[in-house]
Order: sequence, then C-alpha cells, then structure tokens
Amino acid sequence: MSTTTTTASVNAANAYRQIITNFSNPMEFVREAISNSIDASATNLTVIVDQAVGPTGEPEIRIILKDDGNGMDKRKLERFFNLGDSEKSDLKNDIDDQEHLIGEKGFGTKIYLNSRKIEVRTRDKKSGVCLMAVSQNHLEKIHDASSGAAPQYDVTEEEHEIDGTEIRIFGYNHNDGRKLSHEQLKDYILWFTKFGSIEPLLWPLFPKYASAKARFSNLKLHLRGLGYDALRHAKDMSAKSDSLDFGHPFPEECFDGKLLREKAKTKKASPTDLYCRRFVREGVLKKFPGYRWQAVFSIEGNRVKYENPMVRRQRYSAPEGAYKVAERYGIWVCKDFIPAERVNVLLPGKGTEFLKFHAFFNCQALRLSADRTSIGPTPPDVRAAVEEQILELAREIFEDEGVAALFDALDEAEFGERTEEQEKKDYTRRVKQA
Repeated sequence: MSTTTTTASVNAANAYRQIITNFSNPMEFVREAISNSIDASATNLTVIVDQAVGPTGEPEIRIILKDDGNGMDKRKLERFFNLGDSEKSDLKNDIDDQEHLIGEKGFGTKIYLNSRKIEVRTRDKKSGVCLMAVSQNHLEKIHDASSGAAPQYDVTEEEHEIDGTEIRIFGYNHNDGRKLSHEQLKDYILWFTKFGSIEPLLWPLFPKYASAKARFSNLKLHLRGLGYDALRHAKDMSAKSDSLDFGHPFPEECFDGKLLREKAKTKKASPTDLYCRRFVREGVLKKFPGYRWQAVFSIEGNRVKYENPMVRRQRYSAPEGAYKVAERYGIWVCKDFIPAERVNVLLPGKGTEFLKFHAFFNCQALRLSADRTSIGPTPPDVRAAVEEQILELAREIFEDEGVAALFDALDEAEFGERTEEQEKKDYTRRVKQA
C-alpha cells in the first residue's frame, strides 16, 4: 500500500470571480479604500465618483481615490492585486498596532477589479520610489473560468507628483451608478466604514484611547459622488467636494424634562419624539479577558431620528437610496469600529419591542465573512458572550427613569395605533354584515 501527497490547486480566475461577486453592494469599494488609507497612516482622503468618456465614446463610471499615506513599495503593490495575500494579519497581532490596522484577509481591494481598467500611482515614503501599475480587461480573464488565469498588470517605475497613493478605476460596476450618488455614498461612509467610527465619543471619557484620538481626530475626507451639488451638499458654491469629519453623526442629546416640554411646545411635538440620550460604555468581554468592547447606545424619539436626511417619512421628499427607520436602526455589532451586522436580541422591558436603537457594539473578538457583512464565522461562545454583554447594557439603560418613561409612551402609542386600526376593521365588518 503506497501513499502519495498531493498539493491542491486553485483555479485563480474562479477564485477571483467568487470574491468579486461576494461583494454585493457596489458602495463597499469606499469602505475598503478608507480602511487601506487609514492603515497607511493617511490624514487626508479623497473619494470622487463621476463620469468620464470611455474608449467607445460613451460615458463610463470613474472613481478616483487619493490619500497622503505611506504609499506602497513593489511588494505591497503585488499584495494590492494578489488574492488573500496580506501582511496585516501578522501585524495585527502586534499590541502597538492592533488599534490601527483594519484589513487582514487580502480580499477587500479585489472589488476594484469589477471594472474595465485600474491605474495605481504610489510613492513609497521610506524609499521615495514612485511606481505606476495598470490593469485592464481583467474581467474578461476572471470570467473565463476554463483558463484559470488571474488578472495581469504592468508596473513601471516613473516619477509623478503623487504624495501617497492615487487609484483610478474606470468602468466600475458595469457603469451602473444607481447606488453611487453623493447622498448614498456619504450615508454609507458615515454608517459602514471606519470613518464613521464611534471612537470620538470614547475619547473624552476614557484616557486609554488617547492614542486613537491623536491618530484620527484630524482625519479629513473629501467626497464628491454622482450628482454632487456644491451649494446643496457643501453649502459653498465654490467647494469642489464635501468635507467630512471623522466620526459617526449622533443627534444632540436632550433628556431634561423641563427642556423637553419647552421644545415640544415650540415644535408642536410630543416630548417623547424629541427625547435623546446616549450611553457610552466600554469594558472587558466576559470569559474572554483578552478582548475589550466599546459601545454607544443612543435612545432617540422619532423626530430626533428624522434629523437623518436619509430617513423616509411622510411629507418629506427623501433622496435616492433613503430608508425607513426599521430598515437601518437597531443594534449593530462592529469589528475595527466598522458595523458588520445587526443583531436580533430579545430585549427585556415594557415597550422595548417598539424601540429602534441607534446603537453600536464593537469587539475585536468577532470574526467576519470575506465581505465583512456577517459575523457568521464568529465562534458560538464568543457570539454568546457578545449578546450577553449587549443584554447587560440594555438592562442598565432600561433602569434610567427617562428611558422608562419613553418606553411607556411608545407602548401606549403602539397600543393606540392597534386599537384605532382594530376599530376600523370592526366598523368595516359591521357595515358588511348590515
């Protein structure tokens, strides 16, 4: 009886195709771009999505990504195009770097390959060497599974004025720009990327996050999506882009009873609708002392949630890509302070079934899917510990008198709506019977 050892092979084209198609939301490119720029210690990021004339004379989607980070040498440039080739998975285990490095799988930038052409210009800050890489017609090879060919690209060493990295992507997403409007991109950046992190709320309360404050407090992102209007989006006719500050936008707190009643009278609204209170917490994950967690739970009335311009409601002309409160709000679990998935936790207390939190719970113990939109790969014991910690936080919040009063009001309002609806049904039934 003989035994032979055989090394498994990989169909490169098929592997690339599976990873590219795994990114179902075309806006995910901006999450990966921001993560890579932050990992490269950039302080200024630029994201531009517009239309340019393609090789056939027809307009095509063009994306321009710029940063002033550390740039790439030849090895890092190879990793940019390679699949599953990331140095960050090793560096992320370094205690000094774990707060900053985000990427680790080597899959993220492959979403750029959903395009006709990619140009990369970069200057490595250590060596000063300037490189340019060009890949084109890669989709044809990727979709030819029989060939098993991976994308090819040309690299040249040439001088250019880029201080950091500039990436240009042409013909992205089959030139479908329906999810690339300025409003949609801005909303996505502030909710689902590192740039929309909850960290700024931790800085004034917990000194241990001083290094993160020094690293991110001055971070700026300049955005111009499809349909950008300088006056409407940047409030400045001469502004070439919309300048964003680091951190997730939360509404102003208002939970004092007297102040709420005064505001309610002025705005002709219910005090419950104007209520807003935040709970910012952090700690060590139970049973997993090697991991800390950070959380922000914002309790908001309906009128407060409507300060978000992307929330649909009656008598409001919402922009393209808008959503209902129930479609977006809830408790989001995060890794690297990037939301991955909403968790469905049965919360205790009267009225809580009608509440939609504006909440984020971050923990590095979580494991994510390749496209970072699921915590499915997380070990069950870790997931159970995270959910138990979320419940513990919820119990603390529910003990607050103002929050309890809000729940009572929500419960009564929901009951009232059910009663009114039931009365209508009963009336209709009686009419039919008569």
